[in-house]
Amino acid sequence: MTTTIEKPESATRIEGSVDPSTGNLDVSGDLHVAGNIADLHTVKCAGNAHIAGVIEAADVTVGGDLFATGGISGKGKGRCHISGNASARYISNATIEIEHDLLVQTEICASTIVCGGSLHMEAGTIIGGSATILRSVQCQSLGAPAATPTIVEIGIDEYLRRLARTSIPRIEQLRKKSTEIRLQAAPLLKMQKTLSSKQKEQVTEMLFEADAMESEALELQLALEKRNHAPNPDPSIMITNIVYPGVVVRFPEVQAQITTAIRGPIRLVARSAGGQKYIAAIEGADASGYPLPSKPYYDAQLHAVARLLSASA
Repeated sequence: MTTTIEKPESATRIEGSVDPSTGNLDVSGDLHVAGNIADLHTVKCAGNAHIAGVIEAADVTVGGDLFATGGISGKGKGRCHISGNASARYISNATIEIEHDLLVQTEICASTIVCGGSLHMEAGTIIGGSATILRSVQCQSLGAPAATPTIVEIGIDEYLRRLARTSIPRIEQLRKKSTEIRLQAAPLLKMQKTLSSKQKEQVTEMLFEADAMESEALELQLALEKRNHAPNPDPSIMITNIVYPGVVVRFPEVQAQITTAIRGPIRLVARSAGGQKYIAAIEGADASGYPLPSKPYYDAQLHAVARLLSASA
């Protein structure tokens, strides 16, 4: 059961938890929940959501900002999608997608994070799982002493990646079909004066169909181009304490796996020398830093975007 609440100009308040007593919620304005969002419940909120308790293995969609005061414990099933910014006490075993910035107080553990802005957790750690952050990361530590696999992607746009995965095959399909139609119509156009009314109508329909396909392909390409050219300052990862072995740090086209502990404070950035990209660790005032053992990283979807846009330039 889903309860739809229309209060666009005032907040909806749940004094207890979102559980079988309330059912699922679909709220047109802001939402305040004094308790938890229980397992297997769905909450949709068009405005901002303030959750005082814990978001458990639930499916939460927020059109504004999310304030998860009690934290997020997804138990391997919980998912949250936030169109604005988000803050949480902690995130554990959850999939979280934030279109702007994310602030976490203590830790992100065994979770999948996609963030279209920056991740701030000055006193927090990222342990296990993966985090794909478009802009910058600031944290206390990465990984754990037991070499827990932890992947941090920085400066990589997961939303562009997904858009490319669906759009590029469609663009190629549309343009191939449009070309085939125009090739079929070409002989008829050369003998247009001798065509019957029915044949002329057929040619017109064929050209109209080809035009429609090319227009759709262009719209998809423009969406990719707009996302690809979104402002993105130089990405970096700032770690104040330690990076443990087992952590994989990935920037566009380059990655490094940490094999020995690196003590902070330290900043990781992508650099280029002699046409080769590498990841550098910068300590204190030493702007040059030192290179980490790095290797190329090939992302098929992002390379496909680059090829498509360069071919159309």
